[in-house]
Amino acid sequence: MLVSLRQRYGDARIDWIVQDAFVEGVAAHPDLSEAVPFARRKYGGAFGWISALGWMARLRKRRYDVVYDCQGLLRSAIFTWATRAPRRIGFANAREGGARLYTERIDVDPDLHTVDRMLELIEQAGVEPVRDMRLYVPVKAQQSWDQKRERLGIADEHYAVVAPTSRWPGKNWPADRFAETIDWMLQHGLPHVLIVGAKSERTQCQSILDQAEQSSGRIVDLMGKTSVGELMALIAGSSCVLANDSAALHIAVGFDRPIVALFGATDPRRVGPYGRLDDVVRASTGCCSISHKDEYAARRLMEEIHVKTVIERIERIIDWS
Repeated sequence: MLVSLRQRYGDARIDWIVQDAFVEGVAAHPDLSEAVPFARRKYGGAFGWISALGWMARLRKRRYDVVYDCQGLLRSAIFTWATRAPRRIGFANAREGGARLYTERIDVDPDLHTVDRMLELIEQAGVEPVRDMRLYVPVKAQQSWDQKRERLGIADEHYAVVAPTSRWPGKNWPADRFAETIDWMLQHGLPHVLIVGAKSERTQCQSILDQAEQSSGRIVDLMGKTSVGELMALIAGSSCVLANDSAALHIAVGFDRPIVALFGATDPRRVGPYGRLDDVVRASTGCCSISHKDEYAARRLMEEIHVKTVIERIERIIDWS
């Protein structure tokens, strides 16, 4: 969307409201004027709304001409309304009644891929969509990762990235199958495998982290040990990314890296790696009635994906020379 808006509006100021923890994910994009951080944790709690009101008042002072709400939640709709922009554009079916806060409500098929839904929103508002998914690593984050990589003795593009966790445990492939697949990758020529994820998710894959401790440095535990920018840098330099439905997977798409994407209850046609459905290994085609929030049922679904199937996909995408 950012690329599309820049092409349409030329030298205009184009800002992006981003949760503060994820600002590095977009801050280096050449088409962005400014990432406006929203401190979600700061504005939570009993009295956080007071600070949030001040933040929204500052939004209004920016005097935007048009604001697009691409998330379609009540919170994002309130932010859109708070700008007092003369054009406030969002989905007609925005959740939690948020559509009432827009000046323009656009009907978009909810079954489209999330990316296509956003592009349809701006296309109906008069902006020609440009499907450019490229991401950009902040310079300082790249330098920081290069230093870490050198200390760890990791050669660029001679490692795989494995993201064995997700925010929702029901999206996770069993940890022991990740471990078996990692062993296979190391036995078949990859010098290093990097394990990534959030610090809060470490308990989801303790067996893999134990495996890393016994690997003589070939399996590198980076869970909770990188910034968002460093995560982007290490994925950009990887040979391949093996991941559940998680941030690491979509970052890999932004850097056009080889991927194997493991999906169960979530539908890759709506939230999968954009333009890369051939790289998805899905548990079952008949899983639409199961929610990823139903951890027990969703985990059972992920157990339908076999190690052999995943290894066959990895063999296709890695240059083993």
